[in-house]
Amino acid sequence: MKRSFATRLRERKIVQWALAYLAGAWLALQVMEVLGDILTLPLSFQRGALVVLGFGFLIALVLAWYHGEQGRQRASGPELLLVAGVLVAAGATLGLVRGSGRAEPETPPPASPAPDARTVAILPFADLSPQGDQEYLGDGIAEELMSTVAQIPELRVTARTSSFAFKGSDLDVREIGARLGVARVVEGSVRKSGDQLRIEARLIDVADGFRMWSDRFDADLSDIFAVQDEIARAVAAALRVRLAGAPDELTLKGQTRDHVAQDLYLRGRFEWNRRTQASLERAVEAFGRALARDSSYARALVGLGDAYAVLGFYDYRPPSEAFPRAKEAARRALEIEDELAEPHATLGYAALYYDWDWEEAERRFLLSISLNPDYPVAHQWYANYLVAMGRFEEAATHMRTASELDPLSMIAHAATGWVLYYWRDYEGAVAQLERSLARDPNFELAHLWMGQAHEELGNHEEASRLIERAVSLSGGSAISRAALAHARAGQGRGDEARRLLAELESEGARGYIPSYEIARARAGLGEADAAVRWLERAHGERAHSMAFLAVDPQLAPLHGHPGYRRLLGEMRLGAPVAESRGS
Repeated sequence: MKRSFATRLRERKIVQWALAYLAGAWLALQVMEVLGDILTLPLSFQRGALVVLGFGFLIALVLAWYHGEQGRQRASGPELLLVAGVLVAAGATLGLVRGSGRAEPETPPPASPAPDARTVAILPFADLSPQGDQEYLGDGIAEELMSTVAQIPELRVTARTSSFAFKGSDLDVREIGARLGVARVVEGSVRKSGDQLRIEARLIDVADGFRMWSDRFDADLSDIFAVQDEIARAVAAALRVRLAGAPDELTLKGQTRDHVAQDLYLRGRFEWNRRTQASLERAVEAFGRALARDSSYARALVGLGDAYAVLGFYDYRPPSEAFPRAKEAARRALEIEDELAEPHATLGYAALYYDWDWEEAERRFLLSISLNPDYPVAHQWYANYLVAMGRFEEAATHMRTASELDPLSMIAHAATGWVLYYWRDYEGAVAQLERSLARDPNFELAHLWMGQAHEELGNHEEASRLIERAVSLSGGSAISRAALAHARAGQGRGDEARRLLAELESEGARGYIPSYEIARARAGLGEADAAVRWLERAHGERAHSMAFLAVDPQLAPLHGHPGYRRLLGEMRLGAPVAESRGS
């Protein structure tokens, strides 16, 4: 009687073979993972084993069919475990051989130095809330955790801009860590339901992708501060770092104990980091509401000061309105917590761009850096001050430091090219800005600054093309349109340049316009008297760009004008910088 296929499978015990093999393979893989972690074996070890185990499964089925023949000796369970173990060993060996035997140059390039084991990046926590509306909370928890962990002297934490550049990325955590140049990465998730939080955090070793530590924290929203401290301590313990001082010293400086105020603060920082005019206005509102709940919340005051400062810098609000409010908020923050680095940088920013108090600006920037040498914004803003003072070599050093501290910050990377532009190293500026655009082809300021560098090199067609792109990317900002007028003048298209300027000047009747930028364009048209009149207006408005009056290459046609010289004296700036680069 002919037996069915299912009957033959049962007789030959194929299912038993398959299950036994899989059990043995699983056990072998667990042992391999532990040994790989202890012995720091390469990933090729694991990959090779997995590949061979897959083929081995097919071989095991064939063996099962063969050994299941009537009258033959069936393989026992231990035999199957032995087969799986042998295959794991063979796969691991194959992986090691293939990993080491790949074609390489005869003289391989030197390996990049391994990152310091004390370096860590904290990625934004993923929002797993049912409604998907807690993105700001996941960002905020990660940002607050950065500030907390950064207080541990033995650790170095990557700046927010760089860590958050990978938000929503599907890159492997090892690749992210390698790009950031850190040895460890903290990632996690947050789920909010009502006032209940569930936060999961993991510390990953970048070298092998294994978890060094992971935990889950369930808490009431009002306990978020304690949870942040608990995560920070666990991360430090996992890194085997000795915490200095008493436990309370790890608590974030300038914090609040009002969880609603902190929620509003996190919303404000979320909007502030977007850097649009509308988002900055929303940030001001959120910080204000946080302070209405807790007037002693120093971090909210810092955020409010930063929001007003950026509104003033980008000419979204008149300088006479924005910068005094930024100073007031920063000073109030320092009255509450005088060891915060950020308010000193904000006060230096206002002293540079609004008060034109050069001594106070430098003092504040240096104080901010001394309080937190790893605060990249302080180095970046101090570099801006050094450019205004004509101290270009120092400026380049601090701008590069800012870029190293925040390696994925587009503004710091591109601003290194901006420094070279003011230093009259136009070719160097173009090269740096090209590298910036390779990172982000849509970064408006890189197009603008590179276009201006090309103008000084005499490449007027390329300059216009780049600045036109800046106009498009900015949505037609007044600064970029004024720069385009200057570029059109360089092309010999004076009528078009004057039309652009007439449009801008007509907008002045309805709101604030950047007088300094219009002065640059008038200088490019050879209209020295008109350019000086616009500079005088910018001086009266306390336009932030007046800080660069002595070093701006586009104002070179005005160097001999008595009105320009008078303004230099009133601002206590030295002689205008010559066209040749210093060294």
